Amino acid sequence: MRELNYENQGTNTYLVYEIKDTDVVDSMSLGMLTNNRIDGLAQTIFTQMDNSKYIKFNVSAKVSVAQFFLGAVNRKRLLSVFKGIADAILASEDYMLDVNSMLLDLDYIFTDVSSCETVLLCLPISDGANAVCDMKNFFRNIMFSTQFDQTENCDYVARLINYLNSTPTFSMADFRELVISLLNGESAQVLERQQVAPQPQAEVQQSKPEVSVKEVPPVQQPQTVVQPQVVPHSQVIEQPK
Repeated sequence: MRELNYENQGTNTYLVYEIKDTDVVDSMSLGMLTNNRIDGLAQTIFTQMDNSKYIKFNVSAKVSVAQFFLGAVNRKRLLSVFKGIADAILASEDYMLDVNSMLLDLDYIFTDVSSCETVLLCLPISDGANAVCDMKNFFRNIMFSTQFDQTENCDYVARLINYLNSTPTFSMADFRELVISLLNGESAQVLERQQVAPQPQAEVQQSKPEVSVKEVPPVQQPQTVVQPQVVPHSQVIEQPK
């Protein structure tokens, strides 16, 4: 992993990479990053002092996901980070950025603690050692190394793992849709279930007395009416006598 250093400028915090002589800079990608505000990617600045060149990433008011995931991680934290990563990868394709230039390391992925907005760092540098990005294993490794909050419904964890284990060809767009459905749709469904849950119990308690009220014995009363019909039958037997 490349070495980046923190630098404070007033109220802003930057993560800085010093370009080495052996590095090959993708000038087109660097131009895309410095001239555009790309969703999901940290704002990028290129500076030069004498013969030294730097690429700086604005990570102000954010912490690394490695810190963000310390302790028990709840649904909002995990899914918001996953959505931010998916947004960045999909946006990078629109701007013709190499996905393998993304620093997919939890120490170099940053999120806002209050809003959970997450950004990636795209370092358009090649030294011949760039690793091919395997997004499915990247997300799966996070799932198996994270401690989840057991006080909430963790069904979303099983659904994510099942998707990552079962899909033969990983699609970032499909994965993003799943994350959004779990983040927005299912959270609303869980609230509805919690509100509706007490009602069926009350209905069942009311329905049970109705079932026990069905008193069949009164229906047997007509059987007593049948006995008087037997009396004329006995009288008919006495007449021959």
